Amino acid sequence: EDVYRRIYNGITGTPMPSFQMALASEPDTFWNLVSYVLYVSNRRRAGDIPEAGLMSLPPDAAAEPAKTE
Repeated sequence: EDVYRRIYNGITGTPMPSFQMALASEPDTFWNLVSYVLYVSNRRRAGDIPEAGLMSLPPDAAAEPAKTE
């Protein structure tokens, strides 16, 4: 819940903004972000420090066409 609140409200006095308005129409996105932050955090604690930048896609996902709206 703490990570959710940090994403939702931001962190006063830091560059971390609130995403409350930006994601108001996508409430599930908050929990997806929480899941991602906890996943990366747990990997770092286990000593598997991911490189900075974009996550790599599984080989089969790269073959799928990009979804557009």
